[in-house]
Amino acid sequence: VVVATLDAEFARFTRAELIERFDRHDVWWAPVNTPAEVMTDPQAIAAGAFVDVPASAGAPAHRAVASPITFRSPGATSSGTAVGPVPALGEHTDEVLRDAGFTPDEIASLRAVGAIA
Repeated sequence: VVVATLDAEFARFTRAELIERFDRHDVWWAPVNTPAEVMTDPQAIAAGAFVDVPASAGAPAHRAVASPITFRSPGATSSGTAVGPVPALGEHTDEVLRDAGFTPDEIASLRAVGAIA
């Protein structure tokens, strides 16, 4: 009941009006942004919170949340930003299996029995 009453009261005002009222009365508050607002927030952008992921195989490029962890590996810059498109499902299967020690014949056998695509 209390939340419904507050919701109804807050709905009577614009966000700007509420900000002015809260600030005037020293109320502690913070906005709850929509995803679209977060993606265009100057502070989040300046902090490097997002990364533009290149397009892959006909898909459009898109903006994603950047990892807070910095990886130093092939395919990523030292800041952890993407340098290429997201791989397609199974795109690197042969490479990963070769790196794990599988021979080309073993990989072909796995593919023949349907263990890998």
